[in-house]
Amino acid sequence: MVFAFVGACTPTPMAPPPVPVFPQAVKLGGEIFTSQWQVTIIARDAATLLRARTQAPAVEAALAEVERKLSLWQPESELRRFNAAAWTKPVGVTPGLATVLTTCLDVGAKTDGAFDITIGPLLDLWGLSAVTKALPRAVPLPADIARERARTGLQLLHIDSGGLKKDREDVVVDATAVGDGAAAAAVMAGLLERGFGDVLVDVAGEVVAAGRGLLGPWQVGVNLPAPDAGPDEVERVVELVARPEGNAPEPGTGVRALSTSGTYREAHILDPRTGALAKSDLVSCTIVADDVVVADALSTACIVLGEQGTRAILDRFPATEALFLKTKGERTFTASTTAGFPASRP
Repeated sequence: MVFAFVGACTPTPMAPPPVPVFPQAVKLGGEIFTSQWQVTIIARDAATLLRARTQAPAVEAALAEVERKLSLWQPESELRRFNAAAWTKPVGVTPGLATVLTTCLDVGAKTDGAFDITIGPLLDLWGLSAVTKALPRAVPLPADIARERARTGLQLLHIDSGGLKKDREDVVVDATAVGDGAAAAAVMAGLLERGFGDVLVDVAGEVVAAGRGLLGPWQVGVNLPAPDAGPDEVERVVELVARPEGNAPEPGTGVRALSTSGTYREAHILDPRTGALAKSDLVSCTIVADDVVVADALSTACIVLGEQGTRAILDRFPATEALFLKTKGERTFTASTTAGFPASRP
């Protein structure tokens, strides 16, 4: 027989749960298209912290909605259906798509055609489109470039309250160049509508910021424009602060965006005006603006225009600044900025 003796004992008091320390940064992330997205929300109280941790599904839904509008892969996307339509009468589009395309056409006009969402046929020809980039590439013949250029140009595409209209049945719209920016804008809009005020959204390097970060202004890295640079190697860190008098519905609630384009990994940007690869003095160009779609489009046009060409048209874009990087040596660069470019550090 086994006897068990149980002595009297005093229960150990339970420790109180730790008191959360604020502010806290909530980081969410996932995949989009062929890249990554990341959202950082600053929670300054317990209620915001709990809500911030549940936002991933809403972010994913916003990204999926942009893809349903702009994708050239999805057979039923709005742009895919418009491109397949063999007529020149106006086609109704959703407000979200209309906003993106209107912005693209505006940037195209203000850059004198250095940005053009009708160059899809030329991208296909060069093997640079979403559909053909995996195929073997060859330099197209001049005659082939001339043939495809005939069906491109901003003057062939129109959008107004009546819808989206092309002047030729074979005009194709390719908004891939601003797809990531449009996705970042949609995610930020949704988070602001749901009451979050201190947010940083990064979709494949297209960044839009609202409010402030954990320790002050949001700090955003500009990638080192070297072919062998890792994703975390930066040329400098830039402060992103929304302009109180800018696009804010009330003081301090606006957004500020940053976009970088470059050709340091491979030549992939076409000059819509010639149909050839852009010949630029820049290895990368970073644009800071109030609208992330504008920044996304303009950073691409910047590579086409070069530094002086970009400086010549930048006053057409209010409150928009630029950082120009040129190759100096192996992994070293010369930098110049417009007068109002945000504070930055190496």
